Amino acid sequence: MYQIFRWLMVGIVLLAGIPVWAQSTNGTNTGKATELYRYQFEREGFEIPKIEVEVNDKGHGKLLYEKKGETEPVTADLELRPETVSRIQALLAKLDFVNSTDEYLSSMDHPTLGVTIFDIRQGDRKRALTFTYTSNVPLQQLAVLFRGLALQNERLEALNLTRRFQPLDGPKLMRDLEGDFKANRIAEPIVFLPILKSCVDDERLPLIARNHAKRLAEQIEKAK
Repeated sequence: MYQIFRWLMVGIVLLAGIPVWAQSTNGTNTGKATELYRYQFEREGFEIPKIEVEVNDKGHGKLLYEKKGETEPVTADLELRPETVSRIQALLAKLDFVNSTDEYLSSMDHPTLGVTIFDIRQGDRKRALTFTYTSNVPLQQLAVLFRGLALQNERLEALNLTRRFQPLDGPKLMRDLEGDFKANRIAEPIVFLPILKSCVDDERLPLIARNHAKRLAEQIEKAK
């Protein structure tokens, strides 16, 4: 039943079997964009076992991810905040990613952590890199940021569905969301402000969830 409700909300038709960056991006990656950032992650058994992201230097792009236990992927258009694009660019610059020959590999392979692929184009320069684990901090941060885009979308979707159909799950969801914020697993916490503020006055939710939403909104505002 939850999955049916989710698809009623999402209303997305998936081009099955086609990676997100192989799909048409007409109307998004156009204009003066000169850079393209592609990210893919796969690891069976994780809460989100597959993620594909394509975004350009104007913040326009697409997201595809799968959720554990569900048969259909979720797709969404992306509109990143300017400061998020700047973070991506700063990390790539620190790595000198497209010019470097460094493989950023650790001395030990960690296949249980999944496979990560970056495919970066900056002007006429491009480079692809595949790894399971790296000890390179900027590359770790870049991977966390892109994974955070998928989790961010999933949590926003869950908040909307919980309010409408499963309000008693509100307290647990707020606890999970706070844990995500504290662990920096969300790429853009500020995008949660509108919905959290709306939750505060939503009488469908238990009072404990509404109070928790208020605290989270206040924390995000202080961190701006």
